[in-house]
Amino acid sequence: CMRAEDRGERLTPLPVEPAWFAVAWPGIELSTAAVYRAWDEVGGEGQNELRRAAEKVDPRVADFARRLGDGWRMTGSGSAFFLRCAREKEALQATEGLECWTAVTPAVGQWG
Repeated sequence: CMRAEDRGERLTPLPVEPAWFAVAWPGIELSTAAVYRAWDEVGGEGQNELRRAAEKVDPRVADFARRLGDGWRMTGSGSAFFLRCAREKEALQATEGLECWTAVTPAVGQWG
């Protein structure tokens, strides 16, 4: 687990905490380049800095995020979202009833 800063070349180790993740992908394919061009126009805020830009590129991202509800965060430049959960059962419950591709996975520890 690392914090990537600048252009990703500066890495700082972070403690690995046990967790489970619910992942949901709405099937919306976004061009990373297009999202970053949109970010140049609209900027970002908070923990999902690219979300506003992704929503500008494809407004369906905003609708999907609203349907997911609170706590979900967009991955990278989108359009998948994840929710951190303390237990596998919570992650499974978070994906129940979602009409999209979903997965549940544990956090990955140190790679070696």
